[in-house]
Amino acid sequence: MAKQEWKVKEHWDQEKINRLHEHIVDFFAEESCQLQQGKGRMIERLMLDIKGKSGGVELRVKYRSAKAGGKIAPVVEDASAVKETVSKPKAEKIKFGKLKKDMKSSFKELVAAVQSKKMPADEIVALFLDQSELMVSFPGKGDEFYPAYTTACEMLHKGWQEKDFELLKVAMAEITSQMKACHKIYK
Repeated sequence: MAKQEWKVKEHWDQEKINRLHEHIVDFFAEESCQLQQGKGRMIERLMLDIKGKSGGVELRVKYRSAKAGGKIAPVVEDASAVKETVSKPKAEKIKFGKLKKDMKSSFKELVAAVQSKKMPADEIVALFLDQSELMVSFPGKGDEFYPAYTTACEMLHKGWQEKDFELLKVAMAEITSQMKACHKIYK
């Protein structure tokens, strides 16, 4: 099979960033349509790299595909079903140091949003909560702090879902407190 790789590097402003999920959904909807017509490509690998830059972000997208003809995953009509079919990475597959570095970045964005009295972007909250869930699966890295941290993350999730900024602020304060206490011992 002939492989094809596509790369793009762009600078996106805030308006375009806010619609990132729409761009991704549109891309996969078009790919799915093309595959069903026998014209599309099987995507073997997709990589999104998003870095904050002044006035927006730098977005790099890479994907590698092969001609259609391999096994095609079933088309999912309901987006909530995607979450159930995608397995989360296990702690043993991800290095703790890399996870902490990634969490530091998403945590900074959450703090910046709360300090500017804005609701954080849905993508950032979801990413941070996923990272937190994975982090507490690492044994010996602060186990005694995990229950309180998890409770604070649940509060963050509730505040985010209900668009309750005050609850979100309280949750962020508790997460910060738990994080500082844990990092004093486990640094």
